[in-house]
Amino acid sequence: MQNAQMAPTNWLVLDGAHTAHSAAALADTVRAIFPDNPVALIIAMADDKDHKAVMAALRAVQPAVVVFTTVPIAGATQRWVAYLYNATQSLICIW
Repeated sequence: MQNAQMAPTNWLVLDGAHTAHSAAALADTVRAIFPDNPVALIIAMADDKDHKAVMAALRAVQPAVVVFTTVPIAGATQRWVAYLYNATQSLICIW
């Protein structure tokens, strides 16, 4: 009887970690479940999150590859316009 070598299994793990604390928990879990597997991280975060803290926490995974992007938060433009409007009300003079 021959020993058949199994092909490596690839996993796709989805997680919604978006804080340093949740990213640290994710990193611990990934390393516990896949201790010897190479890991690739694909990360998209809203631009109002603490990207540096999340990425620092995810370094514990020791990823082979990281793809990172940010996306604008919903309504950011409208909030900025409203902020500017409110901030400049005292400056607007009607002659």
